[in-house]
Amino acid sequence: MNKKIIKVLFPIPSITIFILIFVAFKFGEVNGEPIVLGDAVGMSLVFYAVFLLPLNISIWILKKIYLYFKKKNPEPPKDSVNSSQITTKKANANKGPAITASEALKRNSEIELEKTKKAYNELVRKLDNTQALRDLEQEVSNFFSELGIHVLVGKSDIRAHQIIVRISPHEGVRVKTIMRFKDDLSIRLGVPIEMESFFKLGFIGIIIPIEY
Repeated sequence: MNKKIIKVLFPIPSITIFILIFVAFKFGEVNGEPIVLGDAVGMSLVFYAVFLLPLNISIWILKKIYLYFKKKNPEPPKDSVNSSQITTKKANANKGPAITASEALKRNSEIELEKTKKAYNELVRKLDNTQALRDLEQEVSNFFSELGIHVLVGKSDIRAHQIIVRISPHEGVRVKTIMRFKDDLSIRLGVPIEMESFFKLGFIGIIIPIEY
């Protein structure tokens, strides 16, 4: 089992609690009868699976969410904050209240977000109004045709940060056969890609990231 998974599911604090619970069950009694070793182990495992395991997973998810937002909004170094506040105060000495570093950072973030939205809208407009997307679909179709793998390339989806090219294998073509050529197709297209089977929707998605 992966070491990271073991650390998430079986951290030292949870193992310590598990041992304490086991000891409590082992030396406990039910209806005046001492609990046998097998029952103590079983009840301890049930307690771990019902309470500690979900708690460990929840803590891991919360850590991931916290790190994600912390990475998205990093705090500037203290030195840079102080210097930027001093510079801002000097520049605005005759223009009213000074702008703090946090306000300046917020404004810069809003400007960058607006630029990103404009870039994405422009990209979507180009793909909709030119043959770029159709050429991409044709390139995918040609790739599998050259390998002798018969697939039907459907209409692609343009999403926030990625393009999903839909392909449907013909009868007799296995999904695993298509999946194993992911790296070769990535080299052919010149971009990193992912493949995912959308069984309920009846197609395989070739996921291509959109970079600004």
